[in-house]
Amino acid sequence: MELGLAVRRGMHEAFLRYTTLSNATPAVATAIRSVFAASLASAAHLGAIQADVDPYRAPIGDNDLTWGSNRVIAAEGSSFALANRYGLDVRRASLYFDAAQRYLHRLHGVNPGGHTYLTNMRSLGAEGSVDETYHAWFADGTAWDNARTSRFGPAPGYLTGGVNRYYAPDPSYSGPPIAPPQNQPFAKCYRDWNAGWPQNSWAVTECHIPYQASYVRLLAEFALAAPPVRLALHVAREPGPSPAIRIAAGGATPVAPVALFVADRPGRFALSLPGLCLDLGLGLLPRPEANVVLWTTVDSSGVLALRIPVANSVPLYPWWFQLAELGPCPTPVQSAVAR
Repeated sequence: MELGLAVRRGMHEAFLRYTTLSNATPAVATAIRSVFAASLASAAHLGAIQADVDPYRAPIGDNDLTWGSNRVIAAEGSSFALANRYGLDVRRASLYFDAAQRYLHRLHGVNPGGHTYLTNMRSLGAEGSVDETYHAWFADGTAWDNARTSRFGPAPGYLTGGVNRYYAPDPSYSGPPIAPPQNQPFAKCYRDWNAGWPQNSWAVTECHIPYQASYVRLLAEFALAAPPVRLALHVAREPGPSPAIRIAAGGATPVAPVALFVADRPGRFALSLPGLCLDLGLGLLPRPEANVVLWTTVDSSGVLALRIPVANSVPLYPWWFQLAELGPCPTPVQSAVAR
């Protein structure tokens, strides 16, 4: 799972989702989780961030600065977010949260060109927003051509392809070098234009559907009032003569109060108590107070580790658990759900 494979990571979330299914093969689920966690913690991913190898704080390999590089950037950020969503490495949860943010910031302007790679967003405060994208709807010379010089400009919020170190016009092109993106350092091979053949700007500024999907998937992790991406939760079941459930969580505010809830299904339920509000991603049991397992605090590293014995007469049913960091209304600080 090297960085160059990031464009295929739409499959990775499907694999991780499999690990949560009640009928998943345990050995396969364990292998998926361990391989994903080990790869993400390696020198090519988290290690590169911790080593500060990139001045823009979101490393991307030179070979990935190619057609559709913004999709790679978004996918890399989503991989870190997924590590927390599936509780792969709870002790590194805060590091993964920071890493996911870095890749989102790289798309939003922390990059060598200072570009916000979203079309027509200046009215919403994106000073570096790109003005053009290659698409038949927003073609060169039309009323939807340029956000600042045409009548309407392109629709707002489309992610363009991004830096492409391999860009070259069609061989029939006879004009001067198109610089940028040509004749530039790799990370600056971008131009805000939408010319068709023979300049072939689509290799840089096309707003391909997979680019939008990858970007929206990353953005979704930060779109909630209380983003769950920082708090990581993992649930493991111990069968045998002394069955138990192990709970491991990380990424909480140090020594913060937390509450652990359980249910037999996911759902939506808003719980309001004096001084705090929770938005539970669980379904209610017949007696709502039975949803509460415990109230406690995490340690000084924001980590919680529990072993909950289960009576032999109680089957290790695939319960859903939610850990919520407690805070004042109107929203919880953060929460995470796992099974």
